[in-house]
Amino acid sequence: NNPVVVMSQDSSREFLHSGKPGDKYDFFTKATLLKEITNKLMYIKQQIKEMNALIAEKEKELPVVEEELARLDEEKNSYNKLT
Repeated sequence: NNPVVVMSQDSSREFLHSGKPGDKYDFFTKATLLKEITNKLMYIKQQIKEMNALIAEKEKELPVVEEELARLDEEKNSYNKLT
């Protein structure tokens, strides 16, 4: 819904007579889709931050998993020697 395309005559008049720079800037960001792009970028940055936190958490768990793998591998080798 691009406001430039769907703006009614009343809202156009209101925009043109509005002396507030903030309102005009908001209109500009909506019309150029900068606001939507900015929101998407903020969402992506948040997702990246969450994924980096998850990676760091999993990297901390990795030594424990590797130790368990080594223990199970030893257990398997011991079992294979018995059979």
